Amino acid sequence: MADAPHYVRDYRRHVQALRGSHSLVEAMDLAVGGDEARIGPIERDIVIAAGLAPDGDLVDVGCGSGRLAVYLVDHLQAGSYLGTDVVP
Repeated sequence: MADAPHYVRDYRRHVQALRGSHSLVEAMDLAVGGDEARIGPIERDIVIAAGLAPDGDLVDVGCGSGRLAVYLVDHLQAGSYLGTDVVP
């Protein structure tokens, strides 16, 4: 972990601190802003309004825990989604 960039170390440290009172899944969600059930659908509506068609392709740079991906499953029938983030 010492070789990891500072933002990876900081994120891992933050998640570990949240683990004191939350499950791993909850801690990871909270570390990237939380409220997946509210924010995910808003993000989905934004990319669809911006023109993402059911057969479109989306590259999500800085996808975090995949909050948007979960809510695009029903929309991207023939399209594809690629989520990338600096933190594995």
